[in-house]
Amino acid sequence: MRQLYNKKPKYLEITQGSIITGCIASKYDGCQVWGCIITARCDLSNKKVGMVHYLPIVNFDDFLRKEIVDELKEECIEELKTNLGNRMKEKGVSPSFLDRNLGHDDFETLIRANFKKKKEADNFLDDYEKYLKAPNSAIKDVLSDSKGVGKLKREIDRLVNNDNTNYHLIEDWLCDKSEGQFFRVILLREIKEMSLNCALSLPDGLLETDISSDFLTRNSLSVSLDKSNFYYVDSEIASPYIEHILQRFSNNFIRIGVEDLPKAQVSKQLVEYSKTILI
Repeated sequence: MRQLYNKKPKYLEITQGSIITGCIASKYDGCQVWGCIITARCDLSNKKVGMVHYLPIVNFDDFLRKEIVDELKEECIEELKTNLGNRMKEKGVSPSFLDRNLGHDDFETLIRANFKKKKEADNFLDDYEKYLKAPNSAIKDVLSDSKGVGKLKREIDRLVNNDNTNYHLIEDWLCDKSEGQFFRVILLREIKEMSLNCALSLPDGLLETDISSDFLTRNSLSVSLDKSNFYYVDSEIASPYIEHILQRFSNNFIRIGVEDLPKAQVSKQLVEYSKTILI
């Protein structure tokens, strides 16, 4: 595997690429979260900033349950809704009835009045029940056929190939390679901050028992019920990998959307113009 982490991490200082423990991330309450420091090295070494920023890092298992499962279920719900809506349109019924919270009996009366064949109406109502139950269905129901597994593979491929701009997949810096290679995910759109003084104290380690919960909250550090957290520098992402991660992070915020050329029209125009010059 690639050498993603420095063989001799700077445990005794905080720098760009430092991985710290005891962090937080939206949707990940109760999960173990780390942070990747993204503040510039020179600003940290020269103490030029008042605040230090990090990107949350989560276990792949938690990411799978919190992010990919939700995306797959939402896609499944949307497909069911589109299918029902198209069948309603064919019968001259507005698909907006799917969003009107009609009572079950009223909706069934509407469908049976427009779907003249009993079997056709029964099949539609069966699919409608699946649509209603979909938000609370187990993910195993979504993955019960090859189509669902294919959607899971598509999302994993997007993550591995860096096609999903929201996340960045990295190897687990703590794993024993003899047991296999495990992974973690950096959340590229979620920026957390802490004071410079807090960040500079992490190389020496901080015990939760020595710190107020207010201080932890203000500095984007996790608070535990039993005050058992220990905050410290756990590893360090090496160059040029940290720069690559920062490039992907910055692309989410510096892209500018502008109106495109009418491509087909311009292409045709230039082809005709080129022919007048070359022929």
